[in-house]
Amino acid sequence: MTINNMNKSRKAIVNKYPKVIVTDVDGCLTDDCFYYLENGDTARKFNVKDGYGVKLLNHIGIEIWALSGEKSEAVFRRLRKLGFNEIFLGIDFKLKFLEKVLETKNLEWDDIYYLGNDLNDMLVGLKCGKFWCPNDAHELIKSNAIVLSKKGGEGVLREMVEFVLGEEVESIYRALYG
Repeated sequence: MTINNMNKSRKAIVNKYPKVIVTDVDGCLTDDCFYYLENGDTARKFNVKDGYGVKLLNHIGIEIWALSGEKSEAVFRRLRKLGFNEIFLGIDFKLKFLEKVLETKNLEWDDIYYLGNDLNDMLVGLKCGKFWCPNDAHELIKSNAIVLSKKGGEGVLREMVEFVLGEEVESIYRALYG
């Protein structure tokens, strides 16, 4: 199901706000590319638009978590600066890890909306209340998730957040910047 050609109304898809939005990093917050620098370090490109989505969530009390198989100090610093509540990096087995976290925090799978783009996101995404993906996600992910119009690294998290919040987006922006 894609956002662009959905026949259902927003309320048919989002019947309640999640308590937490969990997102993968590479391929969702970034364009899925690594840039190799002369000194051997790697770099990633983040889209500033996603930061406004995080601000919206923080303002209304929906937590935002990152869950990634890659471990990077630069990514950690970027996500912390954006206001992510939890940052879980270097996680090879996302489903088992998140099961433990949810149990510890007394949360249910239905409390979670998940944004992922690749096969290692499939099992987690299918357990969550809603499973979302960028439009350049793996075909198997796209056939099992709500497909957003943006590609990874192009502000797809913000698009998801604004869709989830619906008509409330304008009043939240006014409260933040009014």
